[in-house]
Amino acid sequence: MCQLLRGFFGNGQINKKSYQAAYDQTLIEVSHIRKHYRSKHWIEAVGSSGTLQAIEMLITMTGWRQEGIDRKSLEKLRKKLLKHEHADALDLDGLNDNRRYVITAGVAITEAIFDGLGIDVMRTSKGALREGVLYDLIGRLQHEDVRERTINALLARYNADESTATILGNRVAWLSESVAPVWQFSANEVELLQWAGRCHEIGVAIAQKHFNRHSAYLLQNSDLPGFSQQEQELMATVVRGLTGKIRADLFTELGGAAKSKVKKMIALLRIASIFKYVEELEDLPEFMVSATEDSLNLSFLRDGASNTRSPHGSLRRHEAPSPSWVFRFSLDNQAAD
Repeated sequence: MCQLLRGFFGNGQINKKSYQAAYDQTLIEVSHIRKHYRSKHWIEAVGSSGTLQAIEMLITMTGWRQEGIDRKSLEKLRKKLLKHEHADALDLDGLNDNRRYVITAGVAITEAIFDGLGIDVMRTSKGALREGVLYDLIGRLQHEDVRERTINALLARYNADESTATILGNRVAWLSESVAPVWQFSANEVELLQWAGRCHEIGVAIAQKHFNRHSAYLLQNSDLPGFSQQEQELMATVVRGLTGKIRADLFTELGGAAKSKVKKMIALLRIASIFKYVEELEDLPEFMVSATEDSLNLSFLRDGASNTRSPHGSLRRHEAPSPSWVFRFSLDNQAAD
């Protein structure tokens, strides 16, 4: 962002008008995320960018603070910078030549972030993108997937019902594992489907109506450490297809093989979501799942299917949900042994 706002300080020129313009532009950008990132949503603010570390260096070198960045120090630094008319004239202890032309824009951005998000004090960390990637890789090698922590944080951020999220995630995972050998779901795809199931209701934080669309938007556009953009788009597409009529343009960016697999994932998530409203996991009607390359069959024991709370009727309404489905969906009852 510093690179973007350098345009307000063309050729190294420094003045109050340019500083205010940079501040105002940043405040507009911050307004888009302010609802969920105001100070009431977190305990501590940590910055890892090189510019923030440079600002902290300038603050500590002048003796305003021993560590970290606060509002008063930013105000003092702004006044000190605006006493100069050009970046070449900046003579501040701790400022290196690489930061000379961007430091004024960086201070303007930081002030706007502090004001927009209600930050009083921020500490800095030297950990950044490279360290984050290594952290992710180490976690996976030690069987600790950073993506699990990301999903937990996402559920907490949007106050999702964790018990419902866990139930649906477990059920769609069981269904997908049951058909994985036939439908050629990889272990990673099963995990992605389970995470999509857990996040299916995060959009309720925005609006109950069309919540699946809001959930899909958040999954696709949020910063989710550990997930590739392709993985986020897959989860978003599956959640987007959870309710309502499925539009053909939902799959326009998918290739033939991917389209077939995603449609099957949507079907499994829809089935799991029906069971969500039936009863607790351990009390589900007893049934078996079988699949061929182009079919899915749920076989209920007769006693389970006759239960007054059985999902059988609801599932019936989801048979052949669309002519564009790439498999047949059927139900039958079997006598209990």
